Amino acid sequence: MEVKQGMGGSGDKKVNTGNNWQKILTPVVGLVLLVLGAAVSYLLSDPLTIFLRSKISNFPKQSAVQFAVAFGIFLVLMLILYMVYSLVAAKPKATVTEAAMDKEKKEKLEEQLRVKRRNAEMKQRMKQANRNKKE
Repeated sequence: MEVKQGMGGSGDKKVNTGNNWQKILTPVVGLVLLVLGAAVSYLLSDPLTIFLRSKISNFPKQSAVQFAVAFGIFLVLMLILYMVYSLVAAKPKATVTEAAMDKEKKEKLEEQLRVKRRNAEMKQRMKQANRNKKE
């Protein structure tokens, strides 16, 4: 097990626990969804093109139209597949909580108040020292 120095500004040491399979498999799942969408759209393009030609009288007869229909199906499938994937994919844990942010804000305000008090006290001491010199 290798220990690495953290880069998050906290200076805490982070322990490398091995491979993060979620990060490794996410691109693979994306590629599989891409290939699956392309295959399904190509298979559905022929029946949909025939259906559109039967319903629309001035629908073009070129074979390139089938690829345009396949591309349209592909886009719709990709939108649906990736929307579903984004809903079910594991989300990373939040690194900062609201309570921690509130605590940090409170500490900063307290520190500012301490600095203000310290500066006021120093001013008071300086005034007193100046008075003592004059006397």
